[in-house]
Amino acid sequence: MISKLVKEKQIIPPNGGFKENAYYLVWVSFSSGNPVHKCIFFTGFLDEGYPAGYNALFNPTYEYNSQISEVHYMKAIREINMEVSVDSDRETGKKRMDRHNKLVCSECGDKHE
Repeated sequence: MISKLVKEKQIIPPNGGFKENAYYLVWVSFSSGNPVHKCIFFTGFLDEGYPAGYNALFNPTYEYNSQISEVHYMKAIREINMEVSVDSDRETGKKRMDRHNKLVCSECGDKHE
């Protein structure tokens, strides 16, 4: 666990770089006097491999969501898989959907339009 103060401003991406519209668990600090703590980071759009537009940092203790431009220190710990699926209910006939609301075939797992 990192529980120190970081004097120099730095952003450390994950191995292989950030992915567009992805979620990461990160260590973050908003100033040299702010202790490093964990939060969730959404990358939004990338510009030359770096989060640029519509990114956000989430933590239930924050009064508001912040952006990467407000960060003094950030280090990506790991990507968070946000894929959500609902299995088919044979009795009610509900279909399985992915997080983009595309049908997922219960037989083959493919996404059909």
